[in-house]
Amino acid sequence: MAAEKDRIAKFWVWFVTNIQEFLRPKSTEEPFWDLALEQLKKVDEHFCFELSRERHPVCEFMVTAQGQVSSFPIAEQFVRQAPNLEGWSFIALKPPQGFQFTTTYEGTLFDRVRCGSCL
Repeated sequence: MAAEKDRIAKFWVWFVTNIQEFLRPKSTEEPFWDLALEQLKKVDEHFCFELSRERHPVCEFMVTAQGQVSSFPIAEQFVRQAPNLEGWSFIALKPPQGFQFTTTYEGTLFDRVRCGSCL
């Protein structure tokens, strides 16, 4: 547990040092994003992140565990250790998005709203 907290603390030091890079509009193809993901994966190999900034008044940094239940407690600890930064919100785990879609397969329309729980 101490090693985990240390890895998390090291990430947050790196994050604060590089915070301006997170704020600059960039293509996802730029090397910085690979570096940011590499730093995050030092905390937990299953971690990824999403960043919102253009449609929100606060920059949201969401850490995800890609469905790896064993990594959920680490993600929650990760956010508990996040620095208190004005204009930033840190979120552990991506909330469920539901099934707001329709699709057609072999001429049959599957609509979540009409179908209820069939999908």
